[in-house]
Amino acid sequence: MSMEEFIIFYIVALYQGIDILAPFQSIDIVVYALLGLLQGIVEWLPISSEGQTMLLAINAFNINPSLAFSLSIWAHLGTAGSVLIRFFRDWLDMLTGKTEESKILRKFIIIATLCTAITAIPLYFLIGEFLENSIFGDIVSLIIGIFLVITGILLTITLEKLQGSRTKDDITDKDSILAGLVQGVAILPGISRSGVTNSYLLSRDYKAETALYLSFLMSLPAIIAAAGFDFIQSDFQIPGDITGVIIMIGVAFIVGLVTMEILIRIAQKISFGYFCIAFGAVAIILVIIGLAII
Repeated sequence: MSMEEFIIFYIVALYQGIDILAPFQSIDIVVYALLGLLQGIVEWLPISSEGQTMLLAINAFNINPSLAFSLSIWAHLGTAGSVLIRFFRDWLDMLTGKTEESKILRKFIIIATLCTAITAIPLYFLIGEFLENSIFGDIVSLIIGIFLVITGILLTITLEKLQGSRTKDDITDKDSILAGLVQGVAILPGISRSGVTNSYLLSRDYKAETALYLSFLMSLPAIIAAAGFDFIQSDFQIPGDITGVIIMIGVAFIVGLVTMEILIRIAQKISFGYFCIAFGAVAIILVIIGLAII
């Protein structure tokens, strides 16, 4: 059967209410697993795991940008579980308020989470509206690439300042508010949550290990809230195949636990700002080449 004959056959089948390609249009379970694998690896690096997951989903697997955005949010639940396990004792101490330090951290998390919602919710609707109306994955990839470059430049500038002196005891309400507002901006694909929160805290003269620790803690409630909000806005529907999403989250959780300690050590020694710029530049170049060929 020639291509022309197949097209005619396909159009006739559609006219009769039969989509012969439907069985091949669903996302394979392996794809979900690969998205979870990527999330579990890059979540700990300030190179925007959300942006990387969306780029892979859109460009490698031809997933609709709107669905790719939702999947990138849900994939974070896996690595959020890793954070909960890794810092379980810290969360337990904060819930019980056993020490003065735990009370300070609890206040920080509450304020930061509330402020995250202030910037994240409007941006969520803005992104959702754009992706619903955008049928061009290349445009989305281009925007993600630009945001990655911006994040990389920000990291390159602020990571020069690694000799801060402030610790968890020095947390102020102002820092909690601004850290939360900054974290909310990271819902934009290509803007690294860990990158921008660490950059802000480092700019406030916190020690590198303290900034990293606070960034991890404040991620958990924000991720859970983001997935819950997406679930509500999707009329209480899980994006894609339920089994696939569960596999994606499970893979991200397991890989996240395995890679967390290793990649944290690497992130403390290497300037990932340059990596972020490189990832963004590659995405932009590929899109430009693709548009030029068209």
